[in-house]
Amino acid sequence: MPNGTGTVFKLAPAPHKGCPSGSEKGNGWCETVLYGFCSQPGCLDGSGSFSGLLFDKEGNLYGTTPSGGSYGQGTVFELFPEPAGGCPGGSYPGNAWCETVLYNFTGGADGADPTAGLISDKEGNLYGTTENGGNTNCSGGCGVVFKLSPTS
Repeated sequence: MPNGTGTVFKLAPAPHKGCPSGSEKGNGWCETVLYGFCSQPGCLDGSGSFSGLLFDKEGNLYGTTPSGGSYGQGTVFELFPEPAGGCPGGSYPGNAWCETVLYNFTGGADGADPTAGLISDKEGNLYGTTENGGNTNCSGGCGVVFKLSPTS
């Protein structure tokens, strides 16, 4: 599944009987890849993720990729456990997880290249920063602080 453009993985202590099928064992831990980025042509699902993840009370994970997405300028994404009927339309399947791009950065006033993790508030808004884009008075852009709000 991983193809050099970033992965989201889970580490868990190795049970006495060994790691479950599909996991790799190392130093008493089992690693399971939940999602490997760039599963679609043009890396529409994002690429190069290396920031931390945000875990919500429903068990969903949120993060950023500094490249890929619809405009090649990075994404904010959500990973959630795959429902019984499979991943819904518009999301990308992983290893029993689904990835949905919540936002595609354009590289303009909205920013580009989000390289840090996200934080959230009690209303479910996500906050983060981008390395580039934003103010055009800077060479290549200065970056932005952004807020994403749930639509429903």
